[in-house]
Amino acid sequence: MVQPGGGLHAGRRTRAFLLFLVLATLCVWPGRGLWGGARAQAVATEAVATVVRAEGRCTRLPAKSEEWVEVGVGCFIYHGDRVRCGPDSWAVLGLADGGSVTLGPGCEVRFDSLLYLRLFIGRLWAKVKPAAPGADGFSVETPSAVVGVRGTHFSVHVSDELVTTVSVASGVVRVFGAGKAVLVSQGCATRVKRGHAPAKPEPMDDDEKRAWAERRGRFKDDDEGNDENDGGDGGDKKAGKQGPDGGKPPGPDGHPGGEPPGDDDPGGDAEDGLASDGGDAGRYDGDDG
Repeated sequence: MVQPGGGLHAGRRTRAFLLFLVLATLCVWPGRGLWGGARAQAVATEAVATVVRAEGRCTRLPAKSEEWVEVGVGCFIYHGDRVRCGPDSWAVLGLADGGSVTLGPGCEVRFDSLLYLRLFIGRLWAKVKPAAPGADGFSVETPSAVVGVRGTHFSVHVSDELVTTVSVASGVVRVFGAGKAVLVSQGCATRVKRGHAPAKPEPMDDDEKRAWAERRGRFKDDDEGNDENDGGDGGDKKAGKQGPDGGKPPGPDGHPGGEPPGDDDPGGDAEDGLASDGGDAGRYDGDDG
């Protein structure tokens, strides 16, 4: 015998179950519903950089992948990703903290983190926001050197012979190699051969000035209102003081005492002691490589 109202209760249960299924689908479907939208936004905010300009053919090798994919304006770059620019190709990457990195033709880099970048070959220009007191600074590692900064505009180039050249348009950077360190100030440059200490900083030569001029001419809008002396003479700037940390580079996450990030890392355990802008540079304790 059917109980009075039994059909009504069964219909309510069925409708409630169907409503549950619809809500559950909306919550877990990628990119849909409240949870899906939040998840998509969270994935986007995990990016260390975004491609803001691209010319020619630029590609990205995602972490744990073996397939290079082409990138364009708006593409995200994540931890562990490699980015490569082909011949006559350029890319400007906006960093998540407000800085920027420009990659020139033939350049290949890997983002170990927002604050630690590996340059394998080619040239990059980096404009880094000043770090807060006590905060980790930005570093670029090459096969022959580690460049540590806390807010400046500088260029790093790795040649086919794995010689690293670092030049500075504004601020001061510290360059490590073979257990030694030098300070490079505005308008100056240093070179580091693999297994050698950085050479004594000198005013930029014509090649470095031309590289800065080419970058400025191509992406002039990015530099307006900044850097009074990009690639300028800077001959009267002093550079080259050995730091109190004995030239030991920062670890891969920028923390003091970090382990070397790879077999090619020229230093050992690190201490975070980068010089502030306008430090008393002038003494040089390395060799001329």
